[in-house]
Amino acid sequence: MLKVGESLYLECSENREEIERYKTVIVGMNEKEILVEIPINEKTKKFGYFNSGATFEAIFYAAGKVYLFQTRLIDRMQDKVPLLILDFPGSNNMQVIQRRQHVRVEANLDIALHPLEREFDSFSTVTLDISGGGCAVHIPATHRLIEGQDSQLWIVLPLEDRKLHYINVKANLIRLFEVKGQTRASFRFLTLSNSDRMQIIRFCFQRELLLKKR
Repeated sequence: MLKVGESLYLECSENREEIERYKTVIVGMNEKEILVEIPINEKTKKFGYFNSGATFEAIFYAAGKVYLFQTRLIDRMQDKVPLLILDFPGSNNMQVIQRRQHVRVEANLDIALHPLEREFDSFSTVTLDISGGGCAVHIPATHRLIEGQDSQLWIVLPLEDRKLHYINVKANLIRLFEVKGQTRASFRFLTLSNSDRMQIIRFCFQRELLLKKR
């Protein structure tokens, strides 16, 4: 299932405000350890530096499914290139992810934000990324939101057959931040149904495959 040459995604949240995702490649493995190249942050494109003992959620794709297992950094070694040695818990400790809550893919989807009461005026915008657990959204300069505020989101999700799936979900604004002078907001889904979550997971998986082919 897991083999040399396979891409491995490492998600780390230790001492960070949000989960960071890194991509690496498996160059060797045995029953207890996995050797990987130095991981690269998918957003910053910079190499990651981690202290020994750092823990991760490791994710990989095989046979159309998404698998997850817990791992930690055991040591480093120098071969032709620097490598990390990760703990491998064994195939029996892997699980098929039912809720890819922390695996985000970049996607510009149409989204409408509505207040629960009258905290702000409804408006339409686009997402920046999305996962089974939440999304990041571009906030126009004409609108002001507050961290911790709950909103009702309507998300337009394109499916494989070119049909559109409309998702209505209550979400909590967990963080406001700026990138190049533009305001962005990170939302955590609060009332997402299992069927809608699986639609998002399916979209993320298909989107991931498309991005890997580019």
